Amino acid sequence: MRTRTDDLHNTKDGFAYTENSGRATIVKYEGQAKDLVIPERIRNLLVSTIGNEAFADKQLTSVSVPDSLMYIGAGAFANNLLTEVFVPQSTTIGKSAFDTNVKITRKKNRM
Repeated sequence: MRTRTDDLHNTKDGFAYTENSGRATIVKYEGQAKDLVIPERIRNLLVSTIGNEAFADKQLTSVSVPDSLMYIGAGAFANNLLTEVFVPQSTTIGKSAFDTNVKITRKKNRM
């Protein structure tokens, strides 16, 4: 996924994202948290996508993603220390998104 740097926005929590049609795509993480909760909204934009390799090699130990998430890109969480990941059943997961991690747990959709 290619991103022009002038289209990139950053949050104080370390999320770098792009905006498209009122939705946010997280393309990079530069924060310090190891037990990470990805927000449902960033600056009132619904977080719908995590870009390729956005959270790779960050030594994350757990991740929870919002129910709004539609897609997790290839290698998005590769090479971390994940033992627990909560992903909605409806989220599409790209190739090797969680490569070299220990255990993946999918959460059920909220009714």
